[in-house]
Amino acid sequence: MRSLLRRSVLFLSQKKGVEKTAVRYAFGDYTSKIITAFSFPIIASNMGFENTGKYDLILTSCIIAAPVFTLHISDAIYRWLTDTNSFEQKKGYSNGLAFLMAVLIFIIGTFPITNLFYSSTLLLPAYSLLMSLIIYRACQQVIRGLGLINKYAIASIFNALTYASIALVGLILFKKDLRFVLFAMTLGNLLASVLLIIPITKRRIWSPSTIGFDQMFSLIKFSFPLLVNSLGWMLVIQLNKYVIAYFFGNDENGIYAITERLASPIYLLAFYYYFSTQDHFLKSSEVRRDSSFLFKIIKKLVLISGIGTIILQLLYMVFLPHFFPDLTVVLRYIPAMAVANILLAITTFLGIPYIQSKDSNILARTTLYGLVIMALTTAISINLLGLYGVYLSISLGTLLTIVMRLKYTKHYYLKSL
Repeated sequence: MRSLLRRSVLFLSQKKGVEKTAVRYAFGDYTSKIITAFSFPIIASNMGFENTGKYDLILTSCIIAAPVFTLHISDAIYRWLTDTNSFEQKKGYSNGLAFLMAVLIFIIGTFPITNLFYSSTLLLPAYSLLMSLIIYRACQQVIRGLGLINKYAIASIFNALTYASIALVGLILFKKDLRFVLFAMTLGNLLASVLLIIPITKRRIWSPSTIGFDQMFSLIKFSFPLLVNSLGWMLVIQLNKYVIAYFFGNDENGIYAITERLASPIYLLAFYYYFSTQDHFLKSSEVRRDSSFLFKIIKKLVLISGIGTIILQLLYMVFLPHFFPDLTVVLRYIPAMAVANILLAITTFLGIPYIQSKDSNILARTTLYGLVIMALTTAISINLLGLYGVYLSISLGTLLTIVMRLKYTKHYYLKSL
């Protein structure tokens, strides 16, 4: 009876902490996304289709290139900062920062060489955006590791406001000049980084004496598999677009792209608790003795996302026929995409124990197995089922990954008892 009461009290306290942190994360992330969502159509209409296409290509390239150049080291910094040992915190932060400085110097050094083979007025803005993304992402992870979630939220909103206001003013004064939009995003990243760097420097976690090759290698050894893991899931959706275009043409690919955008609210709902749950598990010693809390959070995200899917589908069934009748064809695919998003979220949540135990190699391995199943299923089912075959392949690949990660999760927490 006493044990049951203790577990109930522990769950309630854990739930309250995660709920509170999730709200703070959501305030920053969702507000910044709303600002961007409302401002982007205005920015795009001023840029025109051609420049908007160039902008999307440059931004996507920078988003993919940033973790590739840095080997996802910012996630390693975050993991080391959640350690209770202050020496480990200083070691992780200092070596990670030193590695990032070397990466930035390397990127600057490649600019003259790239400029020789590809001279363009957009090259310098693109390089600047890439470096600003690396800096901002690192600052965000450091702030998360230090537990300063309010600073994280404020910086996210400030970044979005800076980008939107400068881009709009620049396009009004200098119509269709893509450089001002890239400059606005770069400036937003850098100014938001300054907001985060100020509280970081007050923590006095920079320690040059801890910097060494062995220490830096231990961070890279942990972070590199995370790069494989994140790029793998990132490329799942993107690569399917090429497969669909090859087999069925651009019309079907357009339907897939629109379905992806319309189902994105489910993705946001499914990941509502992710950052707060990750923070809680990495910083708390109690949760190592109670894996049931993680599964309760996963059940809750499934419930919320499931209800959200039903409501969203009903709204689209009313909204699309009246305002966008040409898009009603996507209604049949939205539930399938929503299910795929929910399964991807469960897979990601079950990756938390791997981060907790620093077993990132095994985490990446489960991702690769899932991706292989996706590729094989797509090859077999796409001609038979069309777009449904793509959604089926994503679902089967993530389900296999979930099964593998469930086995590891149960073993990890039992071992911790």
